[in-house]
Amino acid sequence: MARFPTRWLALALLIALVAIPLAGLGIALSGLWRADAEAVALGDNASRFEAVAATRPDLAARRDALKAGLGQGARFLGGAGAAISGAELQRLVADVAARSEAQIDNALVLPARAEGAYQRIGLRVALSTRIGPLQRILHALEAGQPSLFVDALQIRAEDLAADPVLSVTFDVYGYRPGGAM
Repeated sequence: MARFPTRWLALALLIALVAIPLAGLGIALSGLWRADAEAVALGDNASRFEAVAATRPDLAARRDALKAGLGQGARFLGGAGAAISGAELQRLVADVAARSEAQIDNALVLPARAEGAYQRIGLRVALSTRIGPLQRILHALEAGQPSLFVDALQIRAEDLAADPVLSVTFDVYGYRPGGAM
């Protein structure tokens, strides 16, 4: 009977001697598979970074061209100074209002204000019109050239008719190069 536990012990030792190296081999192989997957992912990331890096000279050239062209073009008000730009803004608003058959009651050029490398040129407008022409005026101002922005819009109906005459006040402004005043 003394041999029976010894056989089991010998069998257990044999299994342990075989199983432990196999388990170690399995762990090593799974680590290699993980490392291989990480290497593939890193290779993909590296190729994406290389593609982005290849576009850098083109992007830098485009940035430099944009910086060189700041303040130029149809997006900005013209004029040698803020007063001339204010007069141009007044003329633009008067032309838009005339095309839309609106009556300008008052237009006041607001003081120029420096905003970074630009000057903000503004105009406070009071006009009388109906809803259709008002829509055309606002669209023409904000969608046209130069880039203009409408702010502080106030609308009041003069009567309760189906298509009433509206009293409208708003500020419209645009930008010109040269923020230093």
